[in-house]
Amino acid sequence: MIQRIQTVYLFVISLLFLLLFFVPFANFIVDNQIVAYTYQGLGNGFQSTNGIIPAFPVIIFIIIVFTVSFISIFLYKKRLLQIKLGRINYIFIISLIIYVVLFIFRAKTLLNTEPNYSFGLLLPLISIILNYLAIRAIRKDDNLIKSVDRIR
Repeated sequence: MIQRIQTVYLFVISLLFLLLFFVPFANFIVDNQIVAYTYQGLGNGFQSTNGIIPAFPVIIFIIIVFTVSFISIFLYKKRLLQIKLGRINYIFIISLIIYVVLFIFRAKTLLNTEPNYSFGLLLPLISIILNYLAIRAIRKDDNLIKSVDRIR
């Protein structure tokens, strides 16, 4: 059924990762100019700055987490596969967070300025919590189905 609570969690994860295409992770102030770090890298022509980690993997992580979350919504009859996909989502979300934080620290040293962290940095953290809740709800459904099968 699509009306389950884990569907809501997975849908919200998908929305949060879709929102990452519009919200910056951090802002840097360089020469009285705001340089935003988004999924594309540093804005205002700083994408090609030597020594900064490329931003292309961020796009890959966002697309993978969005796709896996959205596809697992429709795999409600295959609960064990949903749990496995949720665990895979953990790996990619944590990888995204690590990559973004490394990028911010690297940009901080190269631009010699302090970052102003944005709302976009919280979205993957929120999605980790929602992913945990979704896996827990899927596991609860699976245990309920198994207990009903034992009674028959």
